[in-house]
Formats: sequence, structure tokens, C-alpha cells
Amino acid sequence: MINIKKTIIILLCVVFIFPHTSININALENNEIEYLDNGYYIITTINEETVLKSTKTKTGTKTKKFYNSNNQVIWSVSVHGTFTYTGNSSKCTAATVSTTCPGSTWRIISSNASKSGNKAIANAVAGQYIGGQLSYKVSASVTLTCSVSGKLS
Repeated sequence: MINIKKTIIILLCVVFIFPHTSININALENNEIEYLDNGYYIITTINEETVLKSTKTKTGTKTKKFYNSNNQVIWSVSVHGTFTYTGNSSKCTAATVSTTCPGSTWRIISSNASKSGNKAIANAVAGQYIGGQLSYKVSASVTLTCSVSGKLS
């Protein structure tokens, strides 16, 4: 009798606690490639952290990586967004920006993040410096959007 009560209590705890627990995994990875006239190209990726549907929350990161003609990453900009959705509406609750600049002649000049409605937005400007002088400047914007059903794009 005691074992049955313990089993029922454990099952009830699992049922009531588990739906509110998040599971962080890379559940979605979409890639888009854009080729530029100078031989460079941009790969855009969406990574989604999956949480259980009962929380009606989505978190993800959208990244643009800029590659040179030697297939080396020269710089990147990412927006990390957290969203809530109800089935009728969705809203961005937080947005942050991150940048990388592994290219030896490239530097990040500026970056910022904002949120608007169901969008997390990051903007960045990178520059290529030759001989200490700015010779080329590139702007990029990355927008992560959450649909009313919780789909990130």
C-alpha cells in the first residue's frame, strides 16, 4: 500500500513539474546562402532552443556569417531573441546582439539590438582596415521573427 502511494505521488509530481521544465536542444537549423559580386558570400543560420509547448515560449538565434573567397569567416553578427506566443499573437520579450571578427584585417565598428512586436533585430557594421586605414565598410541587419504558432524565421 505504501509503495502504491509513493508511486502515485511520484507520478503526480512528474505530471505537474515536467510540463514547466525546459529542454534546451538545437532543434532547428536552417541555412540560407547569399553570393556577393566580389566572390564573398553570406550564410544565414537559425538555431532554435526548444522548450516544451506548454510554456508558449521560444528562444533562438539567427546568425549571418560573412565569408571571403577563400571560404574563411571574416565576421558575423547574431541576434538572440526570446518570444512568447499564444496562437493569436506573438511578442519579442528580449533581444541581444553578438558579433565575431576572426578576419585579421576586419573589425566590428558598431552593433546594437532592438525588439519590435514579434521581431528581434540586430544591426552591425564591420570594416576592413588596410595599413591602419578603413578601406571597406559593410552593414548587416539580422531579424528573427516568431509566428503566432511559435515558428521562428
